[in-house]
Amino acid sequence: MTTKIRSGKIGVSNFIGTAFMNSNIEKLFSIEEAAKILRVSGRSVTRYIESGKLKASKIGVWRIKESNLNAFLEETSNVRSKKK
Repeated sequence: MTTKIRSGKIGVSNFIGTAFMNSNIEKLFSIEEAAKILRVSGRSVTRYIESGKLKASKIGVWRIKESNLNAFLEETSNVRSKKK
């Protein structure tokens, strides 16, 4: 986390502007959005999170990174990718 200090105060607006300019910000899904993608109930997504099968962060409410959702789909798929 990079912030600039001006007159003894942290320049939050500079940090926010830098964060939005950074293309590495990942999409976050709510439990309901993840449930729609996975075609399961919201309760099932919560159980996946609680069991550790699906990684998520609690930011007020549960949020799931797109990469974690993709990893979950890869791990739980019964179709294995071909070895090279």
